[in-house]
Amino acid sequence: MLKSIAQNKDYATSHYNLAYACLFTDDRENALKYAKNALNLYTGREYKSDAARMVGVIYRELEDDKNAIENYELADKIDPENYYTLKPLLELYVKTNNKKSDKTAKVFFNLAPANPTIYNDLSEIYYSNRKEDKLIAFYKSQFSAFKDNEKVKGNLNFYLGRIYVETDKKIAKEYFLKSKEIFSKIFDKEHQVFNAIEEGLKQCEN
Repeated sequence: MLKSIAQNKDYATSHYNLAYACLFTDDRENALKYAKNALNLYTGREYKSDAARMVGVIYRELEDDKNAIENYELADKIDPENYYTLKPLLELYVKTNNKKSDKTAKVFFNLAPANPTIYNDLSEIYYSNRKEDKLIAFYKSQFSAFKDNEKVKGNLNFYLGRIYVETDKKIAKEYFLKSKEIFSKIFDKEHQVFNAIEEGLKQCEN
């Protein structure tokens, strides 16, 4: 790859690939150098955004949250509403108590509000930063926005139940039962979600 760059120093992909290789071998200094080169050289939206995201990844590994955020924000500006940009960006906002966290959580949630992956990601982000109360408030704020979407309402109730089961089993049980009521209208009784709800209800009894 160094030979390729020597032959054509303006070929962005060579710089990107070399940055990836350096990152893989924990050579973050050179990874950052070549990732920045790729970012400057790329002109296509997706490639340029990907390079900015890689710079963000490297700064994050270097525990430089300020520069990590700056580059994830750049990636989001170039290619908005990309799952792979928004997830780490939201995590950094939550970690640093950034005022943009609530707005970004909403954008991230709206990528796929009926998909359990989003809820699991949000749990990972907020729990790892000990901000469960913020996640509870966020979920509750989404009921009005999705009042006509039964699947999303079922998920909101279920995941609120999962949060509360650690602190208030009575409230958790209410959320689990509500999710069961909602999902019963849209899924057949063999759907795997009901097994998860029953597990949650069992936890409420312990």
